[in-house]
Amino acid sequence: MKHIWKEIVVEKNIQSGEIRKIFVMRDEYYTISKGEMKKLKKNKEYFEELMKDQQQKVSEYGKEKKVNFKNISSLINLFDYYNSLPDPKPF
Repeated sequence: MKHIWKEIVVEKNIQSGEIRKIFVMRDEYYTISKGEMKKLKKNKEYFEELMKDQQQKVSEYGKEKKVNFKNISSLINLFDYYNSLPDPKPF
């Protein structure tokens, strides 16, 4: 899930005293795992923990496709791949 919002940032010029307000777009991404919503962290360790039930396959995919964990379209592809995998068989 993606959450987008605008934030007003106030900048003040120290010399002239001029105050300037600008809108800045912010966005955050969230994932739902085991019924719990968590803020998405864009780093490899987070995804290894999130997808640990398919760790070997996801790791191989990440190396093959050179997943960039800072790029949201690359992460979407990783999620698509993960969701396409069959559930692991219990021993």
